[in-house]
Amino acid sequence: MYQPLTDEEKQRMNARRDVVGKGITYAALIVFFFVINMVTSPQATWWIFPALGLGLGFVKQYVKVFVREDYSEDPKERRKRERREHRQAQRNARRGLPAAPPRRSEESLELGELEREPEKIYRNEDLV
Repeated sequence: MYQPLTDEEKQRMNARRDVVGKGITYAALIVFFFVINMVTSPQATWWIFPALGLGLGFVKQYVKVFVREDYSEDPKERRKRERREHRQAQRNARRGLPAAPPRRSEESLELGELEREPEKIYRNEDLV
């Protein structure tokens, strides 16, 4: 029986698909640069420099998705968020407040109906 994917599984699938797409793009660009190099100046092999630069970015993305398997949050951002939460908890403790603010329930986030203004009826003489 089919079971729907969780959000984490969807993120993992999308991240892996993105890496494969970037790998194909990387390979196509390197071939393109190689052909341009061989057509314009075969004695100077400059295509290797963009290949190295693009390759570093691709390897970083590959390691992030397939080796480390962290799809949700960048480690730097997670550390910043944790430090920020820790500082907030310390401030709250000094003030005698709870460590973390109470989370809102989903019910309190719903929007009610907006009141509409009565429609204005214009006469043709009012229009320019």
